[in-house]
Amino acid sequence: MTLYGIVDEQKTHKNLHITELINNFEHLKSHNMKNILTIIFLIVAITACQRHSNVYDCLVNADSLIDKNRDSAAIRQLLTINKSDLKTDEERAYYGLLHDMATYRLRIPVESDSGITYSVAYYRKTANKYNLARALYYKGMISFRNNNINVALTCLKEAEHLVVKVNDAKLLSRIYANLGAINTTISNQNTALHYEKKALALAEKRKDWALTCLILDKIGNICTSLNMLDSGAYYTEKSIPLVKYLREEEKVDVLTDISAEFSNQGKLSKAEKYAKMSLSIKPTSYAYYILGSIYIEQGKESEAFELWNRAMSKGSPIVRAEVMSWMADVKKEQGEYREAAELIEKSKAMKDSIEQSKNTEKMLSLQNEIDKAEAARQADMKLKTAAAAATVAVAALALLLVVHRRKINRSKKRLGEIERLTDRYR
Repeated sequence: MTLYGIVDEQKTHKNLHITELINNFEHLKSHNMKNILTIIFLIVAITACQRHSNVYDCLVNADSLIDKNRDSAAIRQLLTINKSDLKTDEERAYYGLLHDMATYRLRIPVESDSGITYSVAYYRKTANKYNLARALYYKGMISFRNNNINVALTCLKEAEHLVVKVNDAKLLSRIYANLGAINTTISNQNTALHYEKKALALAEKRKDWALTCLILDKIGNICTSLNMLDSGAYYTEKSIPLVKYLREEEKVDVLTDISAEFSNQGKLSKAEKYAKMSLSIKPTSYAYYILGSIYIEQGKESEAFELWNRAMSKGSPIVRAEVMSWMADVKKEQGEYREAAELIEKSKAMKDSIEQSKNTEKMLSLQNEIDKAEAARQADMKLKTAAAAATVAVAALALLLVVHRRKINRSKKRLGEIERLTDRYR
């Protein structure tokens, strides 16, 4: 019995030891599982932070490239980001802003503004007013390029007020310049001049000579359109030393405007020089038109018609209308009155269509953002212009060629603007 008792006691101790081992193992397993779960959580968190850091660093780098005008490099940087890696609203908003900024600046059509619209909505809910201003500015410029003047003015005016608060002179100068450009398209020339002069003051203060050159050229155009011919010549010629700071595609437009200005002054050799400089960089219908008109003044009719035919083939409606007016003068001088009359009729119809389009856009634009007195003055001017246009149409065949050319020279510089405004002051 004692033997059995000893055996039972040994069994009891053994069972207790096994139980203790089991308990210790369970405790150890529980403790280790907590450690394992903690380690896994840390790995996931570190990976997520690293992913966020990598994505955000790419976005910041792309932003820096855009600021240095390296838009193509910025797009390549953005293409390295997989959209599925944009996990946060902040990342998606920042990506949308930078993508549409770079795309617009590269003159690539933005098929949908959903990205920049998302950015605007996101930044409205944050304290990042600078990015909100940028998002509004580029949404406005994309809308302007797509002929939505109403949205463009709304966005740029809101961006203007924000940028004044955050004190960013670079962005503010571009906003002023483009408010001027938009007002030019809707024929509010005095308002346009007001904004362009504000833009010029900021650009000169910042020593941004490329932007200064573009604005000087724009002011010269506006002054010419307002019949302030001396001022137009002053501002345009002041832009000449700064052309070297422009990108090649920007030089094309400015050189053509300089050519037109010298043509207006009767300095045909200089006018021809700058028109050819423009065409050597990139042929445009506007430059063909200007050089053709110079050749007419020089008595080179066949060369002029060759250039005008090129301008007619790909030119905008306003360029084609002006070319037809010049052609009509030449045909009239040659005694081909029927053909001259047909050209005048087509030109007038096209100009009337352009004016009607501009009037429609005015109705859509934000009149409450534009001075009421200016709008009233423009309405009065349109009545006078319409009456004058009707008188000119009736008397056109009776006018001498040289008189018609002198009259129309003053408006040469305005023609290219309509095609160029959405690509200015990026």
